[in-house]
Amino acid sequence: MFATTGIHAQTATGEWRAYPAYHNAVKSVRAFSRIYVLSDGSLYSYDPDDSSVRTYDKVNTLSDSKIADIGYSSREKAVIICYRNGNIDFLYENDDVYNITDFLNSKVADKGVNELTLNGEKAYISTNSGILVCDIHRKEISGLYDFCGMVFSTIVIGNNIVCTSQKGMFKGNIGDNLLDPGKWQIVRSELGFRKMEQSSTCIFVMDNSNNLFVVDTDKKSVKVIDSKVNAICSDKNNIYSFKDKSIRIYESPDEYNDINTEFSVSHILADGNSLWACCGENGLQKCILKNNVLTVSVSNIIPDSPVHNYFDYMSMSGDGKLLVAGGSHNYTGVNYEGTVMSFKDGKWYNFPNAGIEEKTGLKYINITSVVEDPEIAGHYYASSFGHGIYEFKDGEFINRLSYDNSPLSTILPDGFYPQEYVRINGLQYDRNGNLWMLNNEVDTIIRVKKSDGTWKGLCYKPISGLSFFKQFTFDSRGLVWTASKWLQIGIFCLDYGETIDDESDDRYVFTGSVFTNQDGIADNILDINFIEEDLDGVMWIGTDKGIFIIEEPESFLSEKTHVFKRIKVPRNDGTNQADYLLSSVNTTAICIDDGNRKWIGTSNNGIYLIDKTGINTIEHFTTENSPLISNHILNIKINRDSGEVFIGTDEGLIVFGGDAFRSKEKLEKSNVTVYPNPVLPEYEDKITVRGLKSNSIVKILDSEGHVIHEGNSNGGGFSWNCRSGNRRVPSGVYFVMAIDENGNSSVVSRFTILR
Repeated sequence: MFATTGIHAQTATGEWRAYPAYHNAVKSVRAFSRIYVLSDGSLYSYDPDDSSVRTYDKVNTLSDSKIADIGYSSREKAVIICYRNGNIDFLYENDDVYNITDFLNSKVADKGVNELTLNGEKAYISTNSGILVCDIHRKEISGLYDFCGMVFSTIVIGNNIVCTSQKGMFKGNIGDNLLDPGKWQIVRSELGFRKMEQSSTCIFVMDNSNNLFVVDTDKKSVKVIDSKVNAICSDKNNIYSFKDKSIRIYESPDEYNDINTEFSVSHILADGNSLWACCGENGLQKCILKNNVLTVSVSNIIPDSPVHNYFDYMSMSGDGKLLVAGGSHNYTGVNYEGTVMSFKDGKWYNFPNAGIEEKTGLKYINITSVVEDPEIAGHYYASSFGHGIYEFKDGEFINRLSYDNSPLSTILPDGFYPQEYVRINGLQYDRNGNLWMLNNEVDTIIRVKKSDGTWKGLCYKPISGLSFFKQFTFDSRGLVWTASKWLQIGIFCLDYGETIDDESDDRYVFTGSVFTNQDGIADNILDINFIEEDLDGVMWIGTDKGIFIIEEPESFLSEKTHVFKRIKVPRNDGTNQADYLLSSVNTTAICIDDGNRKWIGTSNNGIYLIDKTGINTIEHFTTENSPLISNHILNIKINRDSGEVFIGTDEGLIVFGGDAFRSKEKLEKSNVTVYPNPVLPEYEDKITVRGLKSNSIVKILDSEGHVIHEGNSNGGGFSWNCRSGNRRVPSGVYFVMAIDENGNSSVVSRFTILR
């Protein structure tokens, strides 16, 4: 992979950084001496002169995420970017962006974008509600031709606009009032036509069965010319069609050359004597075509990035390594390509998939969790929702554990495909080096691969055979927590006495789905998404009905009636009333930072930062008020050393620079740093203090010793916005005084602000 600008190693406090996947290059355009590439719904560019790669995202330059199509307007000298939600950007050479939100903010019900076609000063955008027309020069929407429902592809040939739609293929004369549905003529009634490209004499059309046709819109004739075609594109001289590892270049429907390749191609951009090929997972490649042989001169131009935007499972190791598994539990019939990734020190490592399916005889899909062996660096286990456990060493696949070579069980031991139903989740090491796992839908749900290599199954009748357990939580008291998420909902809590082999001292309870709070109000819970312990030992539970807590977990096993407390947030409106914290909000993820604050993700309302009491909301980030790329949060993890908050969403990963850091045992001047120092005029008004003892009292003083701001550290960190009240402080020398919470020690550090 290529080094990039636009992505850096660490996210500063209060800043955002996106990490989109760039491993599925599908289209490129040339603009401003660079090649711009659409890949996995995101954008990057490559400069052939200096080999630099630059990335663009919602944090860095662009107005939105999830790009549907791109094109280059030579008249406007801008890259036109159409997002899937109907938003439009014009990207100029100096990275200025002009954003058009008219269609995005319109009352049109379905704004989904399928394709962009440029013709002179017009952009014709194929949407789920018709053809959207944008005047490029005036930078405005000039009309929506909504006569035929969903439009898949649009081209302009001569004086006619031609489109394929859910109602067939139509054409309309540009000189007519095409807002009038009666001005459009049916060309073909076939409903399967999709992507179109045009030559000087005819139109090439793909259908939804990957057949390739030639259509004469005047004669309304159609002829099949090929099949099993994956994609088509065109330039001024040729039509290109692509199959697996082959390209066909058409000069006309009857004249073409076939070229075999060592890789699959989805798009060709002719550029002088070179061809820029978009090659899916192989990225952008510069090629030379000579004597009907395609030679690669620059290969695999891909920014350093995750291989997929799959972040259903994440974990953070003590040394700051983020581990990611792609997820999908396939209850809805969706399979995700096998995905295991790690991120550390600003670099991504994507575990290779090559050869796994050939060695196992099974599709490599739906990886649900991943852990690294605490005793052997580079040794990993990855669970799957169907195919057991995959074992890796130094990134290479070495073994698969299943029902036929380990104690793992299959749901269908007597079925035709028992190897397809070994459903494993929740891999996690305990503090003694034993690997725990959840073997779903069988008698023995909990299994442990002990540190000595032997196995132990823990079978408990209340949860035997239940369908869906996702993860474990080991709390500070030695209790083990997990939750059944489907059909029979409930929390399972286990005290195994830290003696895995001796089940005689085990105590356990399974709650069921009805949670009754301190006010006697009962909620029927339909989903339990997390159970997490905070720094005070309180268990936080996220459900489809919001947040519940268990204040005394040590008595949970002995209680006959369980009370799931709700935190009450005062309305502060003079009524002396309160609301339950995030009541009826589907809370999907949580992470506790070193200040004991709670980062809570939701299914459709973004992410909340709640103070340690649970009463005060410090931040509420959504796609509307922040660079957050999706309001559907899957997972949250924090790097305690850098303070970075890693937010996994259904659209990919984004990181926020938090201000809570790992605390020091002692408050010592040698540990304390203030940055940036100096605070220069071009910097954001914010300083960050690190290296403090937890809950230190922090005071900001001016050069005369006046206290202008004070507060408590979040773990080992503290931040200040360079303001006294609401006013920016002037240039000068300032001091940070930190005192430990017991008043036993203090340190003073100096910093400078320049305006």
